Amino acid sequence: MAGPRASRSLPGGERSRRYDADVDVPDEALRPGLELAFVVAVLGTRQRPPIPPPPSLKRFLRFQKLPSAALVPVRKVVEEDEAFRSRVAAVATEETVDRPSWLWLRRPEGWETELATALEGTPDASADPAAGAAARRLEAAEAKLRRVNTELGVLRHEVTRAQTSRANAEAVAGKAQTRQAELERAAERARQRSEQAADELAAARAGAAAGAAENERLLARVAELEGELRAALDGQAGGGVRDPEPALAADDSATGPAPAAGESPAWPPKAREALDGAASAAASLAASLSDLAASLASSEPPEPTVSPAAGPACPPARPAETSVHTPRRRPLRVPRGMHLGTPEADSWLLTEAEAAVVVDGYNVAKLGWPDAVLVDQRERLLDVLDDLTARYGTTVEVVFDGADVGPVRPGRRRRVAVRFSPPTVSADDVIRELVAGFPAADPIVVVTNDRAVAHDVRAAGANVVSSDGLLAVARR
Repeated sequence: MAGPRASRSLPGGERSRRYDADVDVPDEALRPGLELAFVVAVLGTRQRPPIPPPPSLKRFLRFQKLPSAALVPVRKVVEEDEAFRSRVAAVATEETVDRPSWLWLRRPEGWETELATALEGTPDASADPAAGAAARRLEAAEAKLRRVNTELGVLRHEVTRAQTSRANAEAVAGKAQTRQAELERAAERARQRSEQAADELAAARAGAAAGAAENERLLARVAELEGELRAALDGQAGGGVRDPEPALAADDSATGPAPAAGESPAWPPKAREALDGAASAAASLAASLSDLAASLASSEPPEPTVSPAAGPACPPARPAETSVHTPRRRPLRVPRGMHLGTPEADSWLLTEAEAAVVVDGYNVAKLGWPDAVLVDQRERLLDVLDDLTARYGTTVEVVFDGADVGPVRPGRRRRVAVRFSPPTVSADDVIRELVAGFPAADPIVVVTNDRAVAHDVRAAGANVVSSDGLLAVARR
């Protein structure tokens, strides 16, 4: 964009500047544009928040109209402050300023040439004093009209901007209301799910209570049958005592000879069958109740069990051979918002879950320090684990392959338990045995990248953290 070449003084202190079109432009010729710049600066200070005016114009803002002495400073600011000129040009129209000032402010392509042409056509009123006075009065009236139009144009511009801002704010508020409605619907759905879960829990507890009552009834029936059998056997052992159950005695004689002297008398088959059936049903019901209680405690669905009626046809188990229900280990559940396998879940399992941590020693050491020798790999891993237990109180046991690789350096470890596998046993098998030997109620976390080990310990109810995850948590 073309700019002024130089400035020179005119009579009366007025100045002019020469542009690329080789024409002198006096300050007075641009008075409408300079007055518009003055009005824009004044109105900017009245806005909320205010727009600071150019520093060199602050001393003129107390005047009602632009004084002649301010023409040069205002023109200099417009010429040199591109941002301020853009603000003035945004509200400049040929209704608020004349054509030369509009060209000077807006500066379209070829504006210098058009400005020179416009100035050449301006009549010189200095030859006729009367015409000059009339021209000055007309110019003053036009200047006042321009100021009014300028203020009106600036205010319209600000109103348009305020309307745009209000429309944007209303759009944001509409989106916020829509989001609030969505959240309220989601909360209602969550409340309904919570009520449904509470109803299901109450029904499950009622079912558990009914099952416990049925279990007590079956156990009482088993005790009653055992008493009847003992009374029948005592009668057979007396020799001269009549069997209280003739039908049972007849059945017993039909199935085989009586027991020889010194041998334990056989139970009547029907009584044995009734006793075995009741014992089997009681054992199955006890196992189902135990699973149901565990599932209610962990908020997980109980594992399916096969009832005696629906199971395969097989002889009922005898009371002496009935297996005792062993509690099954269940993996830890990470807090809401976490997902297993993420750094957050690894950190929680290793530092906050209060679980015993079993580490696949060389699997982690060779990953963490691949360039070190075997002994240094082991020692560096133990240093890291010792620091982990010191900071978080984690219980750690690390398992290394082979007992012939040398003991741990003495005097270095106080917290980490170190175990070496026997010569013919791998560390993987030792880890599996450790997990199987822990009480089912104690949570266990195994650290390894070995897929086979990870699969087996997960099946045994342990949580698994990768070797990379342990190193990331211990080194932070």
